Amino acid sequence: MDAFPPNNQANGKTECYSKWRWTRKEDNLLRTLVKRYGPRSWDLIADNIPGRTGKSCRIRWTNQLNPKVDRSPFSEEEQQRILELHKEFGNKWATIASFFPGRTDNHVKNQYHALVGTRNKKASGPSSSVYRPLPLKNGSPMELHPTAQPQQEVGTKEYQFIDFMGVGTSE
Repeated sequence: MDAFPPNNQANGKTECYSKWRWTRKEDNLLRTLVKRYGPRSWDLIADNIPGRTGKSCRIRWTNQLNPKVDRSPFSEEEQQRILELHKEFGNKWATIASFFPGRTDNHVKNQYHALVGTRNKKASGPSSSVYRPLPLKNGSPMELHPTAQPQQEVGTKEYQFIDFMGVGTSE
């Protein structure tokens, strides 16, 4: 991929349609610009980093580069508190993150999903991520879609397949 993606000039603003990883050079430039302008003038900062928008600069600073962000692993108590607060507030991650000084809403959300994913795998066993066909009412060994109805017999067993568009077809 090129160093800078193709741009489109619209209303004097440069709009980037490609995404690429932040480089160390860009990270260092972002740190320098935040020191100069403060963590608030994101469009002004982005004007000094070719190909980056104010939003991408703000998100990069907030979630990765800000030295005030606590990047240590979540403790057992914090993990339990995240689960409790999610029951109370739902997916209001900024509200939940306010109970964890130094943690961003993105880190709290990612930790919650990691916890829920781990708990679901523990609850259903180690093979929960492996596809196992479910028997149909008529005894067929496979069902790929819960609302699909068998349309054609293949030999003595019926199979229902779902094509890439999600439309049921028979084979």
